[in-house]
Amino acid sequence: MENREEGAAKRVVRIMRKNVVNINDPDFEKIALCLSLKLRRDILCLLYNKALTTVEIAEHLNEPVSTIATNVKMLERAGLVMMLEARGRGNARPMTAKCAYVVMDLRNTGDSQNNLQKRHTINVTIGSFCDCATSTYYGMASPQTVLAGAGTGMWVANRGEAEILWIAGSGYVTYKISNSVLKKKKLNDFSISMEICSETSTYNNQWESDITFWINGVELCTYRSPGDFGGRRGMNNPDWWQDFMTQYGMLVTVSVTSEGVSLNNVHASDCTLDQLKLDEGDFFELKIGVKENAKAKGGFNLFGKGFGDYKQDIRISYDRLYRS
Repeated sequence: MENREEGAAKRVVRIMRKNVVNINDPDFEKIALCLSLKLRRDILCLLYNKALTTVEIAEHLNEPVSTIATNVKMLERAGLVMMLEARGRGNARPMTAKCAYVVMDLRNTGDSQNNLQKRHTINVTIGSFCDCATSTYYGMASPQTVLAGAGTGMWVANRGEAEILWIAGSGYVTYKISNSVLKKKKLNDFSISMEICSETSTYNNQWESDITFWINGVELCTYRSPGDFGGRRGMNNPDWWQDFMTQYGMLVTVSVTSEGVSLNNVHASDCTLDQLKLDEGDFFELKIGVKENAKAKGGFNLFGKGFGDYKQDIRISYDRLYRS
């Protein structure tokens, strides 16, 4: 499995809380202010390639530690960097960049507001899968209790209550979703959004995994997850969820249009909407998993609204602005 520095060199996509920022968003000014100073941009470039402490950043940039600490705090408040766990007892905590890019969204101005109102959403709960394949280490939990783990199998009667599931190594889950609302409508774009990360025992912020997405058997793209994240509590985790366990993921969005597939707004493949055949039959299938021959076979966690940082299930959205 590649280490984190090798992955960064290949421009592995990291996701900030809002990697697409609308010009009217309350966070826009904070992010714009952060990016307006060259020193803060230099810090981000360093942290994109390697996790560093405040002292290490100061040494790289030949700046006082106090100056770096002040600017890092601004970057953290804007959601552009995140703290990792300390490398050993008593050591300073390193930090890393949370994004590879920032996109400004201007669509919420003028007539485009009407277009946004025509976007439709389907929520898919984590435990509603219809098929799965697991390794020897897997499990599910609801906000109240653990539902499944080694020895129980994934097909427990109350799996529909699950709001987090995890599969180590290779494996997948498949969801069948009604396509009745998609029939006889020409789609402009189709998107899948979810909070996701790698999976290992406890957590490891530098545990990479190649997570692939399919629709109706058509491979869309593969996301390189940087790690199985912990070191701080997920914002929505129930009180009983222990600190040494996986805590949160990254928000990943896969979008398909007539021009191809984008992963977090970066072109990922040439597969188009027509190839997905979303209007055929009574449902379409969404499959999420790690291939047996994946280069980084680091498993995955899928978070629903009761766990992690994002209060949402798997969210499928589509724009039918253009009708046939």
